[in-house]
Amino acid sequence: MFDPSEAQNRTDFRAYWRDQGERLQLGVFVNNLFDEQYVTGINNITAASLGTPFVGLTEPRMWGVDLTYTY
Repeated sequence: MFDPSEAQNRTDFRAYWRDQGERLQLGVFVNNLFDEQYVTGINNITAASLGTPFVGLTEPRMWGVDLTYTY
């Protein structure tokens, strides 16, 4: 069960490494590191027609890598 008045704390992480010539860069990232879900908004527009309000939640954990080469 979600409590809309609950304190929210989303942790994102990003780290990069560059070579000495700064031509190559490698990065890793994680958004929503601890995969916490919080209510981001409540909309009652569907309550009358569908019998339930619409609720927005935070995005789930997402991770990735990126590689940049400058020439």
